[in-house]
Amino acid sequence: MIRYSRNSAWVIFYWWGGIVRSLVRPSGVYLVYLIACYYMESRFDLVLGVERSSINTLGGFVMFLLVFRMNQCMLRHVHGNSLSASVFSDLEFMVQAFCTHMKGGGQMMLDFDSEGDHQRDPKQLRRHAEIAIVAKINCVRLTICLALAFVAHCWLLEAAAASHGEIEEDMLSQVVFLCMRMQGLLFPEEMNLIDEALSITKDRIDKGASGL
Repeated sequence: MIRYSRNSAWVIFYWWGGIVRSLVRPSGVYLVYLIACYYMESRFDLVLGVERSSINTLGGFVMFLLVFRMNQCMLRHVHGNSLSASVFSDLEFMVQAFCTHMKGGGQMMLDFDSEGDHQRDPKQLRRHAEIAIVAKINCVRLTICLALAFVAHCWLLEAAAASHGEIEEDMLSQVVFLCMRMQGLLFPEEMNLIDEALSITKDRIDKGASGL
């Protein structure tokens, strides 16, 4: 998950999702080459002719790569926003559809037939209404937990891709907050499944270590 502001002036210098990460190694090699050329010219009085057209060609090629890379980043960013909005929209529609069509013991259920042979049992209607209410509550809370788990999963994926699984302090606070919200919505046996799937550990730093 790449997080950046599209209106920021520093977006060109972003490490993840930008062109800087791809240009570091070739730029370093080119810098070493320039230093070697300067050393040869100053040490042995050599004149290495460099045409201005070649520099312009190289600069234009780098700018083309920059534009192409940034265009790809923006496309992935927009596509990710669209997919995320689709996920939450589908979850909301699922809850609305389920709660709308789950009538339980309403007036439309177990009504008289055309001959009046089957009458409604008040106890059965009450039982059906209670089952419908419980089903709606379970649908809402589990759907919210699914959305929270998806957000926490995206945070952890970002940590795995950006820093080899090391979670930063602000990211850890977000994940803990989401887990606390899920703990308030799930039963203990359901929360145990989340705890088994979620693996976050804290490494203890030895105070006597020499900074390694």
